[in-house]
Order: sequence, then C-alpha cells, then structure tokens
Amino acid sequence: MFDEVRKHLIRNVVESLVYSVRTNIPFSQAYNRYNVISDFLASLNRKGIIDNSEYESYMELAKEKLQKLMIIQRSDGLYVCECGETFDSFEEAMKHVKASH
Repeated sequence: MFDEVRKHLIRNVVESLVYSVRTNIPFSQAYNRYNVISDFLASLNRKGIIDNSEYESYMELAKEKLQKLMIIQRSDGLYVCECGETFDSFEEAMKHVKASH
C-alpha cells in the first residue's frame, strides 16, 4: 500500500511541475522545467526513495508531457511546433519535436 501511495505522490509532483507553466511554453522554458524535474527526482534517488529504473521512468513521463506542451493546435486544425513549423497531425509534430530537440 505504501509503495503505491509513494508512486502516486511522485507522479503527481512530476505532473504538477510539468503543468505549473502556461500551456504554450517556449522550448527553453520546457528545457528548464525538465532540469527542475530531473533535479527533484535525482534527489529522491540519492535518498533511496526511488531507484534508478523509477528515475528513468518518471523522467520519460516528464519528457513526454513537456514535448506535448510544445505543440499547439490552431483553429484550422493544423498543429504548430514552437519553431513555427506546421503539421497535419499531432504525431507528425511530435516526430519533428523529438528529432529537432
């Protein structure tokens, strides 16, 4: 029971750190937020609260959610990355974000 509560609380903190900024954030702010999350999780790892695999798992969660925040959908249905390029689908935009950042 304690383990499930611990995992739930850590996940909530990570998601709170991701979403504590406005929805459309520049890449530099997303990168800074990623570093804050990494520092937080590294601290938990050093204290033995999470292990290395949990650290990696939570960092992947943060990375995925931050990348999604860097893409917005325009009223015409196209998806726009922070760099200004437009795509027909969210998946195409995500591929671009992953490849370019």
